[in-house]
Amino acid sequence: ETAIPNAYLHIATALCEGEINNCTKIYFNDVLAATNTSASGNSDSWTVHSPFNGYVTINFRAGTDSQTSISALQTQMGNNPDFKGIAYVYIKLKYYSDIWKNGVPAMTFEIEGKKVPQTNDGTTLSYSDGDNPANCILDYLTNTRYGKAIPVSQIDLPSFASAATHYDNEGFHCRGNLNTEVNMYDNLIDLFTCCNSSLTLGNKYKLVPESTGSSVMTLDNYNSIGPLSYQLASRAGLLNSIKVNFMDDSTDYKDNIKMIESSALQTQDNGVLLQSSIHMPFTKTTATAQKLGTYKLNQSRQSNRLVLTATIEAIKLTPGDIVDVTNSTFNITNKLFR
Repeated sequence: ETAIPNAYLHIATALCEGEINNCTKIYFNDVLAATNTSASGNSDSWTVHSPFNGYVTINFRAGTDSQTSISALQTQMGNNPDFKGIAYVYIKLKYYSDIWKNGVPAMTFEIEGKKVPQTNDGTTLSYSDGDNPANCILDYLTNTRYGKAIPVSQIDLPSFASAATHYDNEGFHCRGNLNTEVNMYDNLIDLFTCCNSSLTLGNKYKLVPESTGSSVMTLDNYNSIGPLSYQLASRAGLLNSIKVNFMDDSTDYKDNIKMIESSALQTQDNGVLLQSSIHMPFTKTTATAQKLGTYKLNQSRQSNRLVLTATIEAIKLTPGDIVDVTNSTFNITNKLFR
């Protein structure tokens, strides 16, 4: 084989913020090119598959704040390219016209995502709950590099721990890419689509799953003062059909649509189709999209609003609490409101 000048192409590709658990597979033009032989963490040991074996060398760094540079990459770049805090892959391609006849391939990386803080202390990082929405939201709120740097002391950790258990039971997950240049409110709205929840702020930030909880106080004629306003759900907000847009992991993360419809509700609405769509960027399975979409559909039918003034007893309530209301004027008995 004749030596070719400039026979090697050196590529250093940033994957995401670290620390992540692993990069498991690499695809060239949608063909499996290499498999990581290490279960987690930094790896210089890869199985390169035909026809690429002999023409590809791979090194992976998980993005810890203490990681050191890859010696082969340092030889090419000089200085000390350790890229602390960034998960990245260094790939060296050897020229061979039959292999690279279409030029540099499009590369796809399969990764096991970020290690996130545990809900018991808010600081210990782990991958075991890496796709639980509670842990991912906690990470975004508290991370000082790309998150909102909210001190853990201002987080209601028990509410996050309780929510994490609920999400495990429901099969909810958080798998996707979060753009840290987007404002906090919009990112949280996207994150909440994968777990049907909200964030409330009393004396601390509290994570509240919308479909759980029981009444913490009864409000009735004895502890409500003055006039009470009761507004039925606006027709503009009612739904009998919802279209969920998501990326489906069973089809290699191609875009998918799940339609959730209720003929019974459409009958109640005199046959009028009341439809909306929702994008769920962190939901990746049809079953979960179906469940979350059904929750949204049902919630649209339960959006009545109550406004009242209560006695000093209600000062114990915090945003997100559930109360049951009884009022003879509106013929309400033990009706739940959040």
